[in-house]
Amino acid sequence: MKKPRDIQKTIRINKILYDEIDNHPGTTWNDKINNFLKYYLSQDKEYKKYLADLEQQIKEKQLLLEDFKTKIQKFEDLFK
Repeated sequence: MKKPRDIQKTIRINKILYDEIDNHPGTTWNDKINNFLKYYLSQDKEYKKYLADLEQQIKEKQLLLEDFKTKIQKFEDLFK
């Protein structure tokens, strides 16, 4: 059962966006736009989580690198 949509807007988009939206699933233009936006919102959340995970991994690797540099410096100091 379709939910009623109570907000109506007119938008102007370029051909690339039109084609992308038109290729999305849906029986009407409004369905396609809504499905496109829902897809974007779900992907955006996943992408932001993915980026946050990568940032955390980078921070961990940077800490390991700094620790390694400190140990190497101590080792080099032994031979001076």
